[in-house]
Amino acid sequence: MAVFSKEWVVNKMITMVGKRPLKRIEVSTHDPKKHQLEFLDKLIKNNKDTLFGKDHNFGSINSYKDYAENVPIRSYNEFSKYFELLQEGKADILFRGRPAMYNTSSGTTDKPKLIPISQEFKKMLSEFNKIWLYSILVQNPGIYKGKSLTSVGKAIEGYIEDGTPIGSISGNSFRTVPKAITSTFSSTYPLFTIDDYDLRYYGISRNALEHDLTLSICASIANVMRYHQTIIENFDQMVDEIRRGVMNEKVLAQLSDEDKKEVSDLIKPNPERADELAALKVKYGTNLLPKHYWPNLRVINAWVQGNFAILVKKLKEYFPVTTVIRSFGYQASEGRFGISLDNHWNYSLLIPTQYFYEFIPVDKCDDEKPEALLYHELELNERYFVIISNVSGLYRYDMNDIIEVVGFHNKAPLIHFVQKGAGIVNIMGEKLAEEQVIKATQKTALETNLTVKHFLMYGDFNTFKYEYFVEFAETITTEQKDEFIKVFDTKLQDMNIEYASKRQSKRLAIPEVILLPEDSHQKIKQTLVEKQLAKDGQYKDLYLSSKIATREALREVC
Repeated sequence: MAVFSKEWVVNKMITMVGKRPLKRIEVSTHDPKKHQLEFLDKLIKNNKDTLFGKDHNFGSINSYKDYAENVPIRSYNEFSKYFELLQEGKADILFRGRPAMYNTSSGTTDKPKLIPISQEFKKMLSEFNKIWLYSILVQNPGIYKGKSLTSVGKAIEGYIEDGTPIGSISGNSFRTVPKAITSTFSSTYPLFTIDDYDLRYYGISRNALEHDLTLSICASIANVMRYHQTIIENFDQMVDEIRRGVMNEKVLAQLSDEDKKEVSDLIKPNPERADELAALKVKYGTNLLPKHYWPNLRVINAWVQGNFAILVKKLKEYFPVTTVIRSFGYQASEGRFGISLDNHWNYSLLIPTQYFYEFIPVDKCDDEKPEALLYHELELNERYFVIISNVSGLYRYDMNDIIEVVGFHNKAPLIHFVQKGAGIVNIMGEKLAEEQVIKATQKTALETNLTVKHFLMYGDFNTFKYEYFVEFAETITTEQKDEFIKVFDTKLQDMNIEYASKRQSKRLAIPEVILLPEDSHQKIKQTLVEKQLAKDGQYKDLYLSSKIATREALREVC
């Protein structure tokens, strides 16, 4: 009787569940207009008897034009009437039945939002995960030869009044995958539920260090870097625990007896790996990096678009040159909209069959009634705000995301996430964009020969000025600091004529430099997570903000 390896079983399982659905998406890209309008028609018919459907005449809607005339574009807060009724336990409000759960948002500056998840939407997300994992595997055989590292939120964080759970889609997915796949995980689920930030990272990092990793699925690059930092700070202790086959008692003390047993049962003495790690420490000393203790890592799947692009270069220095840093695709708390089909894509294919999309050209967003374009009407190199409708009760929902069309796959647009619309700060009419702040920082660092480790620009509407929080790798003089901000200010003026006008007329002062302490990136993230202003597993870096909560976190770190 043939004995199949664990890797073969996992590869076979992922191929069986993912190959055909991916083929269906591929077919839909040849006629996306047809699939988009079919999705919209089905969405309206299925929900015509809901409260939202009755309020918006779904029974009389026969075309996209009817839909746009009857349903206004809305932000999250403008759904509050319907969200409140759902949370009171009412059924058939935004979709048939009641929510299976509520997903918590990953916003970095406001209290997390509760996004209703219908049973149908939950199934759709499960199918997407199968397609996504297969799309990675088909180009990267060998990713399940060793263990994998990931970062997920809690499956259940609490409950609505009617008993419906509040939690993380990523946590739910982690808990429901087949055992053959969970056997490839370097950590068990209970470690991701630990509330203490440092101990959570310690437990996950300690387990990951013990294994030969071949795959990392951590949406936020910040999490990947934090794992490495935790390993370096606790290396000798972790090696000792790996040798003896134990987990840090402080970590175990955070868990229930049942979860403690689950974590401990999977840990055995591993003196061979401990000796290998100790030898690496002797060889590389303070220069020890993931590429030394995880030399066989094939793929890192992470966000590489928008704000994260700035961290990709840093990440490449940490890992083997053979490691693929593959785009996670365009996604948010409201859904997984895009998929990257190639290792080298830093953009995504918008899936035509699972959402209905509308787009507002960026230069039309200030119009009183901007006309939306449909999926098949997008043009190359143009930028748009994204409006989505889904099977989970979001109709003409404003994502406040700016995307750019960078190409086409058959007839389907390939999009690059640029930034949140909220990444634009407008104190005096300058409409300063986060993308401009990032580029100005990069150019200024090159010109002044200073290394910027982390930064965040804050627009203060009370004092009508910008504060530029920055951590340099070097100890700098007052003269160097003054020169840096002068060059930075000039770069911004070159990129933004309205900013230049406000600066030259002295309506805006030159940004004030505030130095951040060492390791500010992780300290800011930890502060926001602990204040429940950000989701750890889905943390998205900010480089420009006008939110008071962001400034308070920055001041705490300083």
